[in-house]
Order: sequence, then structure tokens, then C-alpha cells
Amino acid sequence: MDATTFQVEWQSENDVLRHFPQEIIAVAPIPDSARKFLFEAGLPWEAAPYLSFGPISLEWLQPDRVAGYYGIGSDGSGNPLVIAGDGVVWMLDHEADRRTFVNSSVEKLADCLLAYRTLVSETIATGGDDAFLDGFVPRDVREVFARSAQSADPPSLEVGTFWQGELSSLADSDS
Repeated sequence: MDATTFQVEWQSENDVLRHFPQEIIAVAPIPDSARKFLFEAGLPWEAAPYLSFGPISLEWLQPDRVAGYYGIGSDGSGNPLVIAGDGVVWMLDHEADRRTFVNSSVEKLADCLLAYRTLVSETIATGGDDAFLDGFVPRDVREVFARSAQSADPPSLEVGTFWQGELSSLADSDS
């Protein structure tokens, strides 16, 4: 997904994007395509599942763990979301020495964020205001998300990835 398309689609529901300042990302050790996307479109201030975005410092982590990464946000547990020098988006576990694959690129992250937002919206439309928070995500809604994520970024749903973990943690209202 290109920056303009993401920007239009994300803002279509009056959700706000945070643009990354060009002077900050100009020195980030990331591919030009990621730099351009972050500057032109940005990422949501907040997005399900409990993610927040914006330039973040990684100085509080061990230097050998963060070399070559650029912090773009965090999850609800404070684990940094980062872009590596090859453009891959990772989540760094701040308590353990491990990282979790999120997406192949920031553009593919944008695709998955939009698909997950649709999952949340459809869950609420089907089950009511508390359905998503209560974990009652219908099977067909989960399957639509899985197909969207698979189409956008096949590795994002492999075992042990961020999106696969999120998908497997959602309860089925039919069970």
C-alpha cells in the first residue's frame, strides 16, 4: 500500500495519523521507502490492538539489542515496534532478549492495521459495543482478517508472529 492510499483510507473514519518529522527520519537506519512512507502518510497515533506510533527512543534498551533499528511505536506492554535496516518491522520484547516479526515492511504494516481496524468495526457491528473488548470476534470476521493479512504480507501470519498471535488470542463467540 502506498502512502497516499493509506492516508486516505485511514483518515476516512476521521482517525488521525502521526507524521514522522523528515529531519528525524532522515538519519534513521531504514530504507528510503520506509522513510518516505513515515513522512508522507505517517502511522496512527493509536490503533488496535493496543498499539501507539511515533518516533521513540530506544536508549533505555541494551545498545547491542537495538543497533540498526529505528523505533516507530510500542504495544500496550511497552514493547518497542521498530524498523530494521532491511525494512522489516519487529516488536522487541523489553523483558526478554527476543524479537517478534510483525510485517515485512511499514507499507505492509499499514495494510494489516487497516484490516485489523475492519475486524474491530465488524465485531462491534455484529456483537455490540463490548464484543471486541470481551473477545467475542466471530469466526467469519477473523477469517476475513486472516485472508487480508495473508494477501498483504504472507509471512505476517506464520507461527510465532505478532499478527498470528493476535489472531489466535481472539475468542470465537460461537464457542
